[in-house]
Amino acid sequence: MKKKTLLLVAGITWVIIIALAFFALNGINPDNVTTTNTTIISGNKTVDITAYSDFQCQYCARAEMTLKKIKETYGGRVAITFKHFPLPFHNYAKKAAEASECARDQGKFQEYHDILFENQNKLDVASLKSYASRLGLDREKFDSCLDGGEKADIVKKDHDEGISKGVSGTPTFFINEKKLVGSQPFENFKSVIDSELK
Repeated sequence: MKKKTLLLVAGITWVIIIALAFFALNGINPDNVTTTNTTIISGNKTVDITAYSDFQCQYCARAEMTLKKIKETYGGRVAITFKHFPLPFHNYAKKAAEASECARDQGKFQEYHDILFENQNKLDVASLKSYASRLGLDREKFDSCLDGGEKADIVKKDHDEGISKGVSGTPTFFINEKKLVGSQPFENFKSVIDSELK
């Protein structure tokens, strides 16, 4: 009886050792594996999403809700980078983009970005400055940054980069290198992200 028990314990021990060796060799932390439908996603992999956007674009505002859902669903496995792509027929988009970068200097880019999308009908310079006050930014620094066009080159650089990658409208996303155009439903993003995380 004791011999059978010892053999059983030895067998279980070998199974555990083999399983741990499998996880180690494949770079998978067994405590950090998420199953999404039939897709197994390793916590060690990440996906980069680059979003080319315009603060005056209604479709971009809709896409923000999808991006928030992506953050909630995937957490640190997805990194989202916002890039400026103000469209020429949106009169206030370029200055709004510059204002968001002035807010970044004071550590409030995300908060300012959110206010701009919530107030797309009010993106004139006076409104842009009032949003800075609402967030408690140093108005003297912010106004000097905005009025002096200090961030125009950053906005232009993002725009030029987008053009070089074939961006012609907003929003346009690159999930790693896979292009997705328009305000797509969450499921479309999910399909590509899960594929990239495999």
